Amino acid sequence: MRARCAVALLAGWSLFAAEPRLTRLVDPFVGADAGGNTVPGAAVPFGFVELSPDTTNADTSGYASAGQVIGFSATHVSGTGGDSKYGNFRVTPTAGPLRVGNLRFSKSEESASPGYYAVTLTGDGGPIHCELTATRLTGVERFTFPAGADGNVILDASSRVKLAQIATHVEVDIVDETHLSGTARFTGGWNPGAYTLYFFAAFNRPMKNWGAWTADLASTLTIPGRSHQVGDQTHNYANQTGAFAVFDTTKDRVVEMKLGVSFVSVEQARSNLESEAPGWDFEGLHRQAEDAWGRCSRKSKWKGARTPNGASSTRLFIARTTCRTTSRARTSGGNPPSRTMRISTRCGTRSERCTRCSR
Repeated sequence: MRARCAVALLAGWSLFAAEPRLTRLVDPFVGADAGGNTVPGAAVPFGFVELSPDTTNADTSGYASAGQVIGFSATHVSGTGGDSKYGNFRVTPTAGPLRVGNLRFSKSEESASPGYYAVTLTGDGGPIHCELTATRLTGVERFTFPAGADGNVILDASSRVKLAQIATHVEVDIVDETHLSGTARFTGGWNPGAYTLYFFAAFNRPMKNWGAWTADLASTLTIPGRSHQVGDQTHNYANQTGAFAVFDTTKDRVVEMKLGVSFVSVEQARSNLESEAPGWDFEGLHRQAEDAWGRCSRKSKWKGARTPNGASSTRLFIARTTCRTTSRARTSGGNPPSRTMRISTRCGTRSERCTRCSR
């Protein structure tokens, strides 16, 4: 099993006498633009899931700060160049009448910190506040919909970042009124070898309505009540296949969703979800992710230079590490972590070795 680790360096400046909580100095947006190709979304050290926004006009990572938000997919490469990879199982919240094609939204109030991302999307149905956090193999999303309209959650099982990849087979199932599952097989991207990824997803409350959908450049089709849908992009790169869930948000405006992934099977994805994110405690998982980054940051010490006025200035680089497999994993988690990885500063002046600091 070979794994490729991508490292994005997140930076912050501080003048201090006593060491602060280093995660508070981290800016996940550093490197997102100008060729840095990093993603600002939620992840944990050595996690496979990089739950992050996908936007229009994006480069390899799928994100551009000036772009409109298309949705939030569970997997990304971060800090790489070349062709794109991943961008799987994109989830997009909408409000009001159901619409599945050509989804893109203006954004505001965008913020991020280690293990957490938040943004407000503005569409015809009103503003939707979106919050993301993650475990190693699970992404957790919390959507606060506007009052007075149904809240829709659109899942694209065929999604990928840009066009370097093609889905050769896609399946999505509505298991029951609170669960979805599916699989997608892709070829292409920076490593052209095929990979198959599985997911199992849960909602914190029952759907009001549900169904499947398909789309291409010319048309969209929603099929209410359908619990199984199959598709591919072999003959048309624009084909999309997915499922939708509709919730009554007139009184309770919040809908939470968690999605586990695996390279092994849907059953393993479900096991990952249930073991890493049991119950419904978004704030607890957020704290858990932040604490994991805090443990990593405490293992690093950076000595800064003196500023012209003689003050001590320390620039803190927090290594954000994500394992990327280049072939299917056969371990229980579906994506074994790497023991060490190469870390390079953005200025390119030196590199370090960092031993694994997660659990």
